[in-house]
Amino acid sequence: KISALLAYSYAALHDLENSEKYAALHDSIQEHILNEKVFSNIEVMQAKLKQEKLQTLNAIQMQQLQQRRFWIILLLMAMLLVATAGVFYYVISKRNTAVLKTSNALQQQQIQSLEQQKKIEATDAIIKGQEKERARLAKDLHDGLGGMLSSVKYAFINFKVSAALMPPAAT
Repeated sequence: KISALLAYSYAALHDLENSEKYAALHDSIQEHILNEKVFSNIEVMQAKLKQEKLQTLNAIQMQQLQQRRFWIILLLMAMLLVATAGVFYYVISKRNTAVLKTSNALQQQQIQSLEQQKKIEATDAIIKGQEKERARLAKDLHDGLGGMLSSVKYAFINFKVSAALMPPAAT
């Protein structure tokens, strides 16, 4: 501002040479001040831009980190789910194997019980058949023996009657 006042003062005194010299000095100082402000603004803007870039980079890195965490958690959950399914499959297959063994043992017992029952029924049938055969034989013997004894009795009676009617034989 002083150089501008000097330039005006010399111009008022009609000293154009000194007036132009101080006016040029004033312009040079103003340009220098303006350049410093511009450079200062540029530096501030560059600092702001650098800070924004860092913030953007940090935000991108945070987002990538969150995505990685998400995928890691998802992968761990999937692995946990698969492991749990494997354990359940193992437990169920063991249980099914035990049930199958028990079922097979029960079926074998039922088969043996049925075979035993069939043997008992067959033995009962044989015994009943033998008893029926004995009863039939006893009945046949009784019926046949009674008739035969009656025949023998009548034969003896006839023999006795015919022996009594016959004359004694000479000896």
